[in-house]
Amino acid sequence: MRKKVLFFIVMYIINVFLILDLVNFKINNVFIISLILQLFLFAGIFILFETEKFKSLNLEKKFIICYTIIGLFYLFFFPIGSLPDEYNHFYRSYEVSRGNLMSKKCKVDNGYYAGCNTITDEITNAITNSNKYKNISDALKYKYNKNSPKRWITFTNISMYSFVCYIPQALGILIGRILHLPILIWAYLARLFNFIMFILLLYFSLKHIPYKKTTIFFISLLPITLQEVVSMAADCMAIGVSIAFVSYILFLKESDSKITYKQTLLILVFSLLLSMSKLVYLPVCIFSFILPSKKFKNQKSKFLILGFILIFVGLLNLIWLKIASQFLLSIEGNANPNLQMNLILHKPWIFLIAIYNTFTQSFDYYVNSTLGSSLGLFDISISNIYVKFNVIVLSLLILFDKINNKKNQLNYFSLFISICVILLISTSLYLDWTSVGSNIIDGIQGRYFIPILFIISMGLSTNLFKIKDNNILNQKNLLIVMFMESIYVINYLLNFY
Repeated sequence: MRKKVLFFIVMYIINVFLILDLVNFKINNVFIISLILQLFLFAGIFILFETEKFKSLNLEKKFIICYTIIGLFYLFFFPIGSLPDEYNHFYRSYEVSRGNLMSKKCKVDNGYYAGCNTITDEITNAITNSNKYKNISDALKYKYNKNSPKRWITFTNISMYSFVCYIPQALGILIGRILHLPILIWAYLARLFNFIMFILLLYFSLKHIPYKKTTIFFISLLPITLQEVVSMAADCMAIGVSIAFVSYILFLKESDSKITYKQTLLILVFSLLLSMSKLVYLPVCIFSFILPSKKFKNQKSKFLILGFILIFVGLLNLIWLKIASQFLLSIEGNANPNLQMNLILHKPWIFLIAIYNTFTQSFDYYVNSTLGSSLGLFDISISNIYVKFNVIVLSLLILFDKINNKKNQLNYFSLFISICVILLISTSLYLDWTSVGSNIIDGIQGRYFIPILFIISMGLSTNLFKIKDNNILNQKNLLIVMFMESIYVINYLLNFY
């Protein structure tokens, strides 16, 4: 007990000094409030872990309880609009909540067509004026008035995203509308329902994954992951379904029984949700082919069933892409998807050079931003101490969090899928965001790699290093430190906004 108390005190002091450094050692009312909040959260985590009833729970349930608490703080401490493209995600969710599965088409200033819809002034005022704590009380005054003047709002490329990935958010907004709540509450309900969906997917993953459970703990507790899963973005579904899908396939792979119709249907549902959340993650659906033929009637049956699923979800994505391409809007003035595609087809080496230059020059940025250095609207960078800690832990997980792997098959499969997704992300942004012929791809962000970070870790994993379970990767200790990091981020947000 004495060691545990000492550990919590040391972590608390470290966090206090990191926040002090953030505010340039100027003590004000906000800092004092954050100090008290941090003490409350530290004490709460400590007491919770020492409660007998809590101790009797398995690690997955302990994690989900603590994760939900921490996630709710993230959800409310990031003001609406303080996360990437959140205004547009809200407008897209709002139109889905009204039964409009597709945006309307309108022409914008640069001659391109984009997804649009009519939004009342109360909605835009409530949402766009709430990105600071001091504005929230004013934003809460706005309620929906159907007779209020409406104006066209352009969603840029958000309108290309399938309605499927906005169902949880739309449900939250629908409840807010039915109950005639303030418009800002609609947005928080949209976030909440998105977060609940992720929690359910995360618990499903932890319940089924046969190995590398610690890696899932780590990835889901990364600040950038928490930021995305409490937002209204489509990334929440992509991250949650990707982890759940891979976990379920590994569960089926290690089980002794053959694949049932119910399990096949679940593979189909996961594949559909994943591919429709963002097209670039479609290659993750190939992961089901890691299942051995003995799980099916024969090898032919395996390829018929899994091939049908892959072709089916692929065709649905092509149909949606054909429909949604009418909303394609090039954000950058010098970007031209048609010319860029023509360049790729006739001079592919220019594209390959651009990929090479992008990842060699920006590799450190992608790693650091994925592990915490670029939060909010890319204007929040947590302490370098925690970023380096996350880099070290991820490296240790790759080396020591073992997988059940024969002949490196799982490694090769995972690496292949990861490369395919990275190429699709690069191609998408090369077409839509990058100037024609540029030798650098613009717009790639670390958060785009979160849905495949678990797969990447499996691709790089090795069983060469053997350790005991209670050694380097003690799950409980790792979780506590990661929760301490989250508490630091929460207090950072309180001082930032």
